[in-house]
Amino acid sequence: MKFQISSIKFQRAGGAATLLIVAVVYLLTFQTDICSNPSEYVIDSGEYQIALSSWGTVHHTGAPTYSLIGAAFVSLLRLIGIAPAAGAALFSVVCALVALGFIYAVGLRLTGNPWAAGAAVLALALGPSFWINHVIAELRAFGSMLLAASLWLAMRYSETGSTKLLYALAFVW
Repeated sequence: MKFQISSIKFQRAGGAATLLIVAVVYLLTFQTDICSNPSEYVIDSGEYQIALSSWGTVHHTGAPTYSLIGAAFVSLLRLIGIAPAAGAALFSVVCALVALGFIYAVGLRLTGNPWAAGAAVLALALGPSFWINHVIAELRAFGSMLLAASLWLAMRYSETGSTKLLYALAFVW
């Protein structure tokens, strides 16, 4: 049997390996304590850590959805002993990994090359701005997830014309 770079198993393995690398790096660096840093990169992080651990909501559009889903996530993690501040940051890590999975799928669909898609995901994921905002309690991670899911759903709808995908796109967007 001839080895093909375009095999589905190889493509999925490439995506899984890429996400595993990012997951390890993110899990080694995610924020575990309440943030009090005044830097513009993390100014909202402490607010989110407190809001997600107390079922509160925060500012602008999308934030209430992030807060409600994040609060459920943080509450579940608290049941197994994970501190609220760490749980809020871990929610961002999970959102980032889901977003990067969708971005890998989009890149793979566009290029047909798992190496190129994986390299693009690694370059994005490990770039300072993306990385910083996806290992702290920050709405940007949730927004990245929704945007990446929307791009993937739009591409799939364009290819298939499935109304189910169009409804999913409308819901996610």
